[in-house]
Amino acid sequence: MKNVSVVEVNINTIDARTLQQWAECYCEIWKEPPWLEDFWKPEDVIADFRKEMARKHSVAFLALNEGSVVGFTHGYSVGRDELKDIAGSDLLDGLFKENERLFYVDELGVVAKYRGNRISLKLTKALLRAAYVKGLCDIVLRTDIKADAARHVYEELGFTELNVHDAAYPDRTYWLCRLDPSGFMKLFNFDVSKSLWIGVERECFIEDREGNIVPRAPHILNGIDSNGMFGYELSACQIESRIGPCELGDIRQYLEDSDESLKCIMDNNGVKARHVEVGLENMSLEVYPDPSGRYQEIVKTMPRHVLLAACRVIGTHIHVGMPDHETALKAYNKVIGRCDWLCSKGNGSFGERLDIYRTVAPECDPLSYRDWHDFYRVACVRGFDEDPRKCWTLIRISRHGTIEFRMFGATSSIDRIVGWAKLCHDLCAEAMA
Repeated sequence: MKNVSVVEVNINTIDARTLQQWAECYCEIWKEPPWLEDFWKPEDVIADFRKEMARKHSVAFLALNEGSVVGFTHGYSVGRDELKDIAGSDLLDGLFKENERLFYVDELGVVAKYRGNRISLKLTKALLRAAYVKGLCDIVLRTDIKADAARHVYEELGFTELNVHDAAYPDRTYWLCRLDPSGFMKLFNFDVSKSLWIGVERECFIEDREGNIVPRAPHILNGIDSNGMFGYELSACQIESRIGPCELGDIRQYLEDSDESLKCIMDNNGVKARHVEVGLENMSLEVYPDPSGRYQEIVKTMPRHVLLAACRVIGTHIHVGMPDHETALKAYNKVIGRCDWLCSKGNGSFGERLDIYRTVAPECDPLSYRDWHDFYRVACVRGFDEDPRKCWTLIRISRHGTIEFRMFGATSSIDRIVGWAKLCHDLCAEAMA
């Protein structure tokens, strides 16, 4: 449901109204079969929450619909003795061969009328992400053998049911999930045959005959069959040209062909491409009607000054193909050391473009990663673990299987773009050697 949000809560700072609603939801849900626990009272539940959330690595998430609690989950880390106390036996001791502590999912529930909207899945994903960030990769939980909805959620998330029943509740079995970055890694499409090939994403504003930047992208793009050569951006005043992938020696011809095609399209629509790095402060803030709804969702909560910054800046992104995950990470970690130098090479606005860009993406400085586990943890913290496009750093490993350099400004000069492409290609080649 679009109106339901999942938020992390702190038991020590949560407001009394929300805490009371959380406890009442708990009582309501646990009266149902297969649990049939009708003895819970809100005040007892709140006391239990406070005790459980005082445990090590505790974390809790609520699902809210217009401010009202409609679902919840929480958990904490456990050692061997703690899990033995929960399960009532030592049958789970073998889970501690590799780690001293596991993460235990204590509760998960969604109010009856909100079920069927995958809220349980969102809540559990948020909880697992938080556990992974804390360095806890083995997740354990128990649920009833008749709790079909919960079991389906856990199966979808990669949990395996263990042949271990709870001592106090024999109809409840234990489940295990070992978190790793493999799912995240599958979001990146490397192609060994295109290693060190070049791709270019080149943005421009749309200018009318009077010299005004105008939101004509929907009309222009809807009227052409670009075969992927041209696409939209957040601002309806921008169009992106997509060049390549191709070998470095062919990039100039690709750029010239793209320029010729773009000029023809613009001429046919009575406008022209304007390659300036920064638009005017009074330019239109009309957003492109992204058919996936992604842009509309992004701007829904975006402050006006951030939207203005996002619409005002355009640039040139250089992609360098990587053959595989490990090579990409190795190359990335080396080339980010040249980020400031590359920024100086791509600066055509005396630093104004990058200053404005930092309003949109304050955390745009690239970080080094020890390995893909570390990369995944950062992705979880910064919210791009399910969509690498939400990583806004000036150099990033892209979902296309490339190292993407995002610091260069807009320019009409093909010579300049070819020069940037060669710089990035050579840096990556040296880093891969």
